[in-house]
Amino acid sequence: MFWVMSKDKAAKFYPLKSKVKRAVVFLPCAGCKKLCSFCDQRIITNRTFPELGTIEQDLKEQLFGILKWLERKIEKITSKFDCEIQNSLAVEIAFFGGTFTSLDIEYRYKLLSLARDLGSEFKRLIPEKFSSIVKWRGIRFSTKPGTVNRLEFEDWKKFGVFAVELGVQTTEDEVLVLHGRDYTLENVIKDSSALREAGFRVGWQFLVGLPGQKRGFWRKAFSKFIPDEVRIYPLVVIMGTLLDRWIENGELEKKGIKLWNFEDILEEATDLYEECLKRKVEVLKVGLHYEKSLAERAREWYNWGDLVRLNYLKRRFERNEELTPQEKKILSTAYGGAFLKSGSGLKDWLLRRSSK
Repeated sequence: MFWVMSKDKAAKFYPLKSKVKRAVVFLPCAGCKKLCSFCDQRIITNRTFPELGTIEQDLKEQLFGILKWLERKIEKITSKFDCEIQNSLAVEIAFFGGTFTSLDIEYRYKLLSLARDLGSEFKRLIPEKFSSIVKWRGIRFSTKPGTVNRLEFEDWKKFGVFAVELGVQTTEDEVLVLHGRDYTLENVIKDSSALREAGFRVGWQFLVGLPGQKRGFWRKAFSKFIPDEVRIYPLVVIMGTLLDRWIENGELEKKGIKLWNFEDILEEATDLYEECLKRKVEVLKVGLHYEKSLAERAREWYNWGDLVRLNYLKRRFERNEELTPQEKKILSTAYGGAFLKSGSGLKDWLLRRSSK
């Protein structure tokens, strides 16, 4: 949120939810040599691989839209309060999907050059009245561990790359093999360490609930390296993927591999979320972004972001930790008025609220 300070120094607050806005390019399965068991990003994103000209136009629209959004929000604040805005909004361009560092290097550098140039243009377009509020942060991309080329680090910096997210997914080598991920935990740690040493922010993306995973699977990785950022994706099985066919045909049961149930996924994701907060790791996202086309292709759909955060608040309440009035209101609303006395009814509420 932005801090809104009235000119007589009496503090007022206005909740602009985002501290960061990203103009995002999805590159479904780009650079991937094969599909992993759980993945088909063409289904997940409902997008095909975009042409360079389409990417440029889309990024321009998103960046211009950020400025228009900010102008509307600021006008809304200043029309209500005699105030000044403090703190800032960081703006980034992000390339997600596929394996960015396995793309053809010429095409990859064209994308980074385009993003750099649009970032420079964006900075020039920031109105003077917003110059102390909006900050251009740079470029981030996600990629697969084991594909990071240290010889390119200086080039990335020249383009304005400041963060690299690694699609870790899981940390058990045998589970990585099962699901078609051709790297090891050692690759994850080596790439992460090299990126940090070179000055990049390091992000990890986790899938929680993959068949074959054990509870606390992420702890071994955290004992070796602590990332700057984490995304937590409780597993959503998409119809048409290899994993979906395994489940349909009973292949996992034949191998003695059990599926995670709802409660275990929720508890494990909450454990990881809580550990990140404890270690001051920024949690960028919990759960996939809702899109109707995606939810319709899911075996089961839950709003995992709300569920995990709510479960975390419930744990804090049960540990008698101090909650803010807003947090108490969230819990009371979620469980019904009797919650703060009994704390019952979690699963029923979760299923009513978040299932398809």
